Amino acid sequence: MKLQGKVLCSVLSSALLAATLVVSETNSVLAEYPDRPIQAIVPWGAGGGADGIVRKIMSIAERDLPQSIFVENLDGGVTSIGINRLMKSPADGYTLGALTYDSICCQTRPNEEVDQA
Repeated sequence: MKLQGKVLCSVLSSALLAATLVVSETNSVLAEYPDRPIQAIVPWGAGGGADGIVRKIMSIAERDLPQSIFVENLDGGVTSIGINRLMKSPADGYTLGALTYDSICCQTRPNEEVDQA
């Protein structure tokens, strides 16, 4: 029984140490974000309602971030140009996008074949 108790204590101690290391490593990684400017893609022209709302939200978000957020308007193709750019961007948190229900209901994923049947 004493051996089992020591093994259990050793396993729990190791698990606690591992969890502490993971949490501290995660916190240090999160503390470094963002280390470069963030892009916000608006798939409509400049000056419209979505553009104004996104710019206001990004200016509020910039107050608490060490980096700037720049808005890029990519209009055309009934929002498909901006949406496709957003979908092809790396999932690293440095590209944000503005979407509405009408922007995504008819979009295909990049490199996805469309069933013609």
